[in-house]
Amino acid sequence: MTNILLTNADLLLTMDSARRELVHGALLIEENVITWVGTPETMPPLDDDTTRYDMRGKLVMPGMVNTHHH
Repeated sequence: MTNILLTNADLLLTMDSARRELVHGALLIEENVITWVGTPETMPPLDDDTTRYDMRGKLVMPGMVNTHHH
C-alpha cells in the first residue's frame, strides 16, 4: 500500500491535545493511518514510493461527520 504525504497546506488543523493550527503544515499517512503531523522541518524520512500532494492554497482539517440520522 502506498503512503501519502500532504505538504504545504496553507493551514492544517489538528485534533491533538493542543489543538494546533499549523501554517504550511504537513501530514503523513502510512497504511491508512495518520502517523505524523508537523512542519516540513520536522518531517521523518520517507519511503521512495510515498505519494506526495502539494496542498498549497488548501486547508487540511479533520473530516466532518453528520451523526444526526432519522
